Amino acid sequence: MKITIEYLDGARRSVGGAGDIATCLDIDLGKGWVEAHGEVWASKSSTQPSAKLLVNGEQTSLDWITQ
Repeated sequence: MKITIEYLDGARRSVGGAGDIATCLDIDLGKGWVEAHGEVWASKSSTQPSAKLLVNGEQTSLDWITQ
């Protein structure tokens, strides 16, 4: 399973496993990010998503990845 975080600016970060996702998002967006249905916002008050979570190129929710 290839997990990728794709940021709105086009940057991508491949992560080694499901446990690395939160750490990478904390580093890149700061603590307080939120995720729903594979889209990630920098905070609860953000109006636009900052990133997408992809597994093998398909947008996938964090809940599904960490099952």
